[in-house]
Amino acid sequence: MFTAPLLGLLLTDPVAATLHVESNAPNIEIEVLEVVSDGVVDDLGIRRGVDHRQVCVAPCHRSLATAKLYRFGGDGLRTSQRFSLAGRGADITAYVRPGRTGVFVGGAIFTAVGVATMLGGVAWIAVANVFSGPGDTGEPGVPPDYRPGTALLASGGAVLAGGITMLVLGRTRVAWAKRGLGILRPLRFG
Repeated sequence: MFTAPLLGLLLTDPVAATLHVESNAPNIEIEVLEVVSDGVVDDLGIRRGVDHRQVCVAPCHRSLATAKLYRFGGDGLRTSQRFSLAGRGADITAYVRPGRTGVFVGGAIFTAVGVATMLGGVAWIAVANVFSGPGDTGEPGVPPDYRPGTALLASGGAVLAGGITMLVLGRTRVAWAKRGLGILRPLRFG
């Protein structure tokens, strides 16, 4: 018969969990990085100086502490969000879809250019409204020409959409699954 303290020990999370890492990009080296220090947060709320230590390289198959924070990263890869292994079970598989830093940075640049181009289109339309209309002599005046402003808005929107897509595709994404006996493990196709 179980006593309450023993039952409580059986229901708590393990102190360590075995992590297996799989990826859809087999020729890219994915590292599991332990967050050693968070660094400092400056006056603008930006975290600087985050320090990592490499724990293992995919496929990993290593027992890691559940109480620590980790990230996925590697050479030329966008570092993933922080994660902990607490509450995920004792044997875990992480399916990592690595994101490229270059794609993410390009997405940030395209997003900024798209927003600036759209603002230019709005400014063009506003200026066209101000400088059109009846002249000082009471003549009918010139109708506003919205075509250049509309073209700037449309092209800026297209660049912005491409930039946002690159930002999303440039992130490193992770899907988690508990490992079990062969028949209980999730099937993966593709």
